Amino acid sequence: MEGGFGECFDFSHPKLLKEGILADMSAECTTISLPFTEQQLRECLRQCIYRFRYHKALCKNNVRYGLDGNPCGQVTIEQKALDKAMVHRLRHNKN
Repeated sequence: MEGGFGECFDFSHPKLLKEGILADMSAECTTISLPFTEQQLRECLRQCIYRFRYHKALCKNNVRYGLDGNPCGQVTIEQKALDKAMVHRLRHNKN
């Protein structure tokens, strides 16, 4: 993902992705003739957003980013609250 969409994907320092980014990725792949199916893109997204670092970033940040790396939306209070609970559970289950 970092190779094709490096402006918004960084495994070491994850950016929060805009809602609906899968459709943007699929359209971009079609535009620039990348051979990825929507299922492959969905699996890559899963690998990115179900990481502990991503959830920690969601707890701390308010801005979501688009494929170009520019701000493109906000994290809602509800999303942040759900994610804080998830991070707490993950930390608790880790010990």
